[in-house]
Amino acid sequence: YAGFDTQEWYQQLFEFGLAAAAGDAAAAAADDADANLVPQLVESLILPMALHLVAKCWDPSNVAQSKAIVSLVSDLFVYVPADKEDMAQLLALTTGTLEAAVASASIPPWPTAAAAASPIAQALLHLRFKHCTAILRGLTSFQDLLSQQLMTNLALQGLVSAQLVPCLRSSLGDLGLAVARAEAVVQSLPAAWFSGAPPREAQSLIDVLGSLARSVEQGLGKSGHGQGLGAAGLAARVVPLLVHVGLREQAQRLGQLCVAK
Repeated sequence: YAGFDTQEWYQQLFEFGLAAAAGDAAAAAADDADANLVPQLVESLILPMALHLVAKCWDPSNVAQSKAIVSLVSDLFVYVPADKEDMAQLLALTTGTLEAAVASASIPPWPTAAAAASPIAQALLHLRFKHCTAILRGLTSFQDLLSQQLMTNLALQGLVSAQLVPCLRSSLGDLGLAVARAEAVVQSLPAAWFSGAPPREAQSLIDVLGSLARSVEQGLGKSGHGQGLGAAGLAARVVPLLVHVGLREQAQRLGQLCVAK
């Protein structure tokens, strides 16, 4: 989505509106219709189109589409007041679509050992995990449009704690898989959420990351058959995840162990 303000019709009508205002200051002061042509067209044409796109076309698990919706709604705010009925409806529809996507997201709570016995089960877990993280990445794109409380409830409570953390915890027996999954989750979350005291909804994620770091530390203490070397590579990937969520002391300790290895 490049923005409707980059399209030719917008440029021509915007320049026309500026010319009308500049050519007749008295008319402009009296709210000349030509001077307000672009805002009126945006409200009467673009806003209904946006309502249709959100209601009928948008897939919240498609990150590119979610980011396009964010850009479109942000552009509309420039021209349409938030208290307009259709604009309020657009925000409500956007919120409702995100809530429905989070509510429908589900990862089977199968133990890793059980899933390992079935390639189909492993594939299903992978697809469900990927689907949930895609919704999470798209959802966090709305952090500047939606309230912080709504964002943390949907992202951290509805997706991370309810679906993704149990999947992370069940994969701790396979450190390579656990680190890859942790990266997918943590890198989807805004670092600003953890700049001060972390949200209470993130506690389960912080706990499982702490467990992952301890498991990697234990791996660093092993020797022979390249186990220590492999753990050092995993440790180097875990350190920025710990920093991201505010576990700096544990990140520093793990980083020092990694360098020593």
